[in-house]
Amino acid sequence: MTYTTDTSLIEKAYAEAYEIGKRDGQNCAYWTLQGTFNNMKNHKAIAEHIIKMLDDGDPAFWEHANLPDLSGQHSDGLTPMGLYSQLCFEFKLITLDLETEDDYPIEDIWYETFCLNYEMGASDGYVEQIEKTCRDYLDNN
Repeated sequence: MTYTTDTSLIEKAYAEAYEIGKRDGQNCAYWTLQGTFNNMKNHKAIAEHIIKMLDDGDPAFWEHANLPDLSGQHSDGLTPMGLYSQLCFEFKLITLDLETEDDYPIEDIWYETFCLNYEMGASDGYVEQIEKTCRDYLDNN
């Protein structure tokens, strides 16, 4: 097996881990708000309260956050190893000799950075989408 030394490929894979997390965070926020708005009557008050919490940096916002993670708890949920494998394959970071190697090697720094970037992206995407959806709702109602 060989590991790439092309830092531009590694950086692209790190950025992609963030983008995958961000997309998952945005999707999660959409579903969270859809459930919240469908189950409550005063949508304007809810949107205003959420925006105020975000503007104030209120830590209580996070008590109700339902961020995606790498637990794999859903049937198609991503796991840390799944993310690692996906990015290593997509960016050709590792070359295996399939004749002699059947185990996927882990490069610890890549593994950890992929997971951290995913989690940062998920958090950023979640907050951005929550805020955008609430502000759009208030602007249009």
